Amino acid sequence: MQPYSEEKARPELPKPQFPLHELGVRRRQHDSWLKINEAALNGIPDQVAYDWHPALRKPALGRHGATSPGLLGWMKPVHVRS
Repeated sequence: MQPYSEEKARPELPKPQFPLHELGVRRRQHDSWLKINEAALNGIPDQVAYDWHPALRKPALGRHGATSPGLLGWMKPVHVRS
C-alpha cells in the first residue's frame, strides 16, 4: 500500500513534470528518486534521506488475502492478536 497520496505529498518537493501514470510510477516512487538524485548531486549518494515524509517513518502496510487454508497457514507466523 502506498504510504501517502498525491494530495499529501510534501510541498517542498517538485511536482512531477509528466503524469505519473504515463511514467508507470506512484508519487512515492517519484519522490524517492528525487531524494536519491539530490543525495548524489550533493556528493553523498550513500546518505539518502528516506524519511522526508512523516508517513515513511511508520511501519509499512500491505494487504494479503487468506483465501485458502494453505494461505492462512502461511500467514500464521505474522498474525498479531489484539
